[in-house]
Amino acid sequence: MSLTVLRSFRIRILALVLGLVTLVLTATIGAIAVKAHAEVKRQVGVQLRTAADTTREALKFRGSRLASAVDVLTTDFGFREAVSSMDEPTMLSAIENQRTRINADLVIVLNPDGRPLPPAV
Repeated sequence: MSLTVLRSFRIRILALVLGLVTLVLTATIGAIAVKAHAEVKRQVGVQLRTAADTTREALKFRGSRLASAVDVLTTDFGFREAVSSMDEPTMLSAIENQRTRINADLVIVLNPDGRPLPPAV
């Protein structure tokens, strides 16, 4: 009888220890998962803010370069003559030349009223 009771007692202790170890490991893994999830969210936020700032700066730089190119373009005597000639092939040629020179995707020439002159290139 004492052997059976002893064996039963050992099994209960072993089950209790294994249960506690399992509980501690589960709690630890859960805590690590929650912390990792929070850290991933934080890192994503930082990376998105950095990407947004970089994009904003690149667009600002590109805009200032295009504004400078427009300033140069409006003082270009040859371009002004081509536009004032109102000869559409000449204007389109001059516009295309300037568009390529300043590396613009689109150029629209407006008259003083703000309406486009020839079709946009």
